[in-house]
Amino acid sequence: MEQELTSLEDVLLPLITRRDKLKEDILAHKVLLAPARRLLPELVGEIFTHTFPDMHTVWTDHWRRAIRLQCFPRPCVEDMPLKLGRICRQWRHIALTTPTLWSKFRI
Repeated sequence: MEQELTSLEDVLLPLITRRDKLKEDILAHKVLLAPARRLLPELVGEIFTHTFPDMHTVWTDHWRRAIRLQCFPRPCVEDMPLKLGRICRQWRHIALTTPTLWSKFRI
């Protein structure tokens, strides 16, 4: 009986390992098929542009808050194109090739 259990465990372990690997592969493929990945790059670039805040408003709000709190760090939204480019390769390409994002960029 003990020998039979050991034999079955020897068969079962590789099957469990294979199942776990297949689950990982399925998850990776689901990510590739996500609806957001099927959007046209031009549309994603347009979405990026509309989510980028108006810098005049950002700076006005920033200085009001800074004066009130006596703390003067720079607002961090100016480097939005760089931040978007860190998400994934596709977003980096879109961010780099969307001129309206860079027209608002300051160093």
